Amino acid sequence: MAILSLEHHNNSELIANIAEVGYLQRDLATCDPTHGLGNFWNDWVPDEACQWFSDLAVEKSPQGYSIDFEHTPYDDGFFPQVIFDSPYKLSGTPGGVMDDNYGIDKYIDWRKRHAWIKRGITEMTRILDPTGGVLIVKCMDQVCASRYRWQAREFAEHAESLGLRLVDTAHVQSYRPQPGNRPQVHFHRGYSTALILTSHRRKW
Repeated sequence: MAILSLEHHNNSELIANIAEVGYLQRDLATCDPTHGLGNFWNDWVPDEACQWFSDLAVEKSPQGYSIDFEHTPYDDGFFPQVIFDSPYKLSGTPGGVMDDNYGIDKYIDWRKRHAWIKRGITEMTRILDPTGGVLIVKCMDQVCASRYRWQAREFAEHAESLGLRLVDTAHVQSYRPQPGNRPQVHFHRGYSTALILTSHRRKW
């Protein structure tokens, strides 16, 4: 049975299907520097997961200490697989439990957040195996300041400027309610996107 790009109800289903299609391999070292609550790994997990999973928040880091995704301690080209679930929501909510869980509980101007995420993508590219590594970047096109911010396009273009190639996308149906206290001027995007990127030398 075909696996559809837009059939995932959560991130765990997304990762499991990305692996089933063949983009991720269980026996390869896999870096997840934005581990958070670990919800990506409920259905599929690589063999040496905890060795390379981490987070900026110590209490969420399987490593037991804080690792900043802008400045990881790993060697160039070390990982054949990297998962980067960036803090992509543009309207962080101070005091919000859900936003606190995902490290977006403080307001940051969307331009600064995008620059922050791009620095993360640059670092993920540095530690990715240049001979055939796979980088999964999670993001979401969304309205901010009354305009659409096309994150999937912007972050894919940034990764491609670093020498990676966009080979596929997959989507997760959104569970976040849309605001109902203002007139609708854009179509609501009910999904987030996983960009599947690879080094040019890997063939698909």
